Amino acid sequence: MKSNLTLIQLISEQTMQNLLPVLRLQPTKLVHLATPRTEARSPLIAEAAWQSKCPVELETIRLSNMPSMREAHGAVVRSIEDTKSDGVECIVNFTGGTKLMSIGAYVAALNNKTASLYVDSQEAVFVDGQTGDGLETWFKGDLSFTPILRSLSVHAVAKANGCPRVTGGREWKKMLPLAL
Repeated sequence: MKSNLTLIQLISEQTMQNLLPVLRLQPTKLVHLATPRTEARSPLIAEAAWQSKCPVELETIRLSNMPSMREAHGAVVRSIEDTKSDGVECIVNFTGGTKLMSIGAYVAALNNKTASLYVDSQEAVFVDGQTGDGLETWFKGDLSFTPILRSLSVHAVAKANGCPRVTGGREWKKMLPLAL
């Protein structure tokens, strides 16, 4: 079921930390903060969401080549304020981007008492940033990846990483000795 939620994310070269929260939260809108280096990933993530039966509206905000904490903070604050002025709830995903961008995004969420999350792909959980209330409600008390495992397809992951399609390919087992 679609939610009236905007997910504000820092876009990085690693797409899973941006795709997983979309599949889990099913937002109606994505606000992506991207550098020139990562900007092309933004529509790929949105397309992967569409492929996974999660149609989203996409807004990509272009930041400088190496955003400072202040620049990232300002962009996230503006996104939070715009979203809330429309009467829509939002969550900030501060996982991607550079460390400086993540700090700026986290502080923006904290100062604006907005829920935030970190994607811990190694432990397969979403971590509550504890910057605002409501994250547990949006996740229905389960911060694990378990509820999205069925919607996480090879095709969606490939699409998020810029591969236009996935085919059956060739038999790989006979090539295994070459890898050793």
